[in-house]
Amino acid sequence: MNIKKLGWLTLGFLLLIIGIIGRFVPLMGSTGPIIGAGYCFSRSSKRMEAWLLNTPFFGDYIRHYRYKTGVRMSIKIISISMMWTGMITTMFLLNAVWVPWFLLALGTVLTWHILSIKPKELAKKEVLKA
Repeated sequence: MNIKKLGWLTLGFLLLIIGIIGRFVPLMGSTGPIIGAGYCFSRSSKRMEAWLLNTPFFGDYIRHYRYKTGVRMSIKIISISMMWTGMITTMFLLNAVWVPWFLLALGTVLTWHILSIKPKELAKKEVLKA
């Protein structure tokens, strides 16, 4: 295994661990790290990618994102609400001057990205037309 694949594999495992922790820790979130782990495993280990895609907890997240089959609007609302709750809480807990600006920029980009994902209802209609 070359060094590049080893790097992707290591990052994939790190993101997987963060995603598993995020599944149980309120306001941490698991979807982003799990999708990232799927991407890293696709670059490094087809076996790990297949394992992750077949897990009952995380496989659907990756498939819906990868194949653009849409996300329910209720999931988008919950995701954005929890993300901003966590970010605003962090802004008040940390006293560094740069933290609020960084989190505001990050939150804005992530909110735009989440909202740009096709709603599941619209994705179903497009599949039926094809």
